[in-house]
Order: sequence, then C-alpha cells, then structure tokens
Amino acid sequence: SLPQLLRLDDAQLQLALTKLMHAPTPPLAPADLLIQLHLVDTQETSQLKQLMRAVQLCLAERSVFPAEVLQAAANEICSLEPLPLLCMRTIIQALVYCPELSEPICANLKQLVERRVWNLPKLWTGFVRCCQVAMPHSLPVLLTLPAEKLADAMVKQPELKDELICYAATHLNSIPPDVVQVLGLADE
Repeated sequence: SLPQLLRLDDAQLQLALTKLMHAPTPPLAPADLLIQLHLVDTQETSQLKQLMRAVQLCLAERSVFPAEVLQAAANEICSLEPLPLLCMRTIIQALVYCPELSEPICANLKQLVERRVWNLPKLWTGFVRCCQVAMPHSLPVLLTLPAEKLADAMVKQPELKDELICYAATHLNSIPPDVVQVLGLADE
C-alpha cells in the first residue's frame, strides 16, 4: 500500500515507485497514482517529506506523467474534499515540468477561488505562488479574488502587481470597483 511505501528510505522509495510506474500492467494508472498519493494521511513530518519526495519522483518521470496526465490528476486533486495539503505544491511542480499547462491549470485555480482557498492558509500561500508561476494566464483568475485577498496576494508575491495593473487597465469594465481601487487604477 502507498502508506507503507512512504516508510521506505529514499533509495527504496525511488526503486519501488519506478517498479510501480513501469510495471507491465501497473496496479494504478499514472493519474490515479498521483491522486492516491494526495489522499495518504500524513500525520508525521517524516511521512510528509516522503510523500513530497514520492510526488516529485512521479512528476519527474516524464514518460509516465506527460502533460495530459498531470492535467487530469490536477483536475481531480483540485476537486477533492478536503483539499490535500500538497495540492498547490504538486500543481506548481507540474507547471515547472510542463509550462504549457499554465492556461488549463487556470481552470483549477478558478475552481479554488470558488472554493475560497484563502480560508486555508497553507494552500493560500501556494495558490498565490502558483498564480505567479502561471502568469500571464492567471491574471484573470487573480482579478476574481475579493479585493482584500487580491491585496494580500500582491503582498505575498509583489511581482504580481505590475502585471495585474497592466492587465486590469485594459479590462476595467469587467473588474469590480473595489479591485480597481486596490490596484490603484480608480482615478484613471
């Protein structure tokens, strides 16, 4: 079982996952493996570190986890209740490996806004970081945040501000007035 895999040391974990991913008939499809890893309960810090390592090993295996598999897994992971702790970390890593996923991943980010991701502090920080990695595609998503959350996002990732202002300046009619004000565009 996956929780038992996470008790292995690094070398054994890598070997076990490699065998699992490259088995002639794998017990889990690649997207399902990623999803199941996110469902593992990690009470201990050491297990969390091994879980992060396991997810990293999976994502690095490009032949098994191409962009379409990562997108399918991200779609499912972002709809889990509760949202897994490693959700945003995994999506950011997926974007690093497959920058072409930036646009489709924004549908997941929009879903997380609808789920009020800012109420989950650890995931909120990851969400903001993910938006920064997914720019410019994430700009419309960021502009759907409540004004005070957008202000917080710009504090967490200051490099968002200039891009947001440029984008918003060309879409003023579709942006709520309080968001326009947070961006400093109210007088223009």
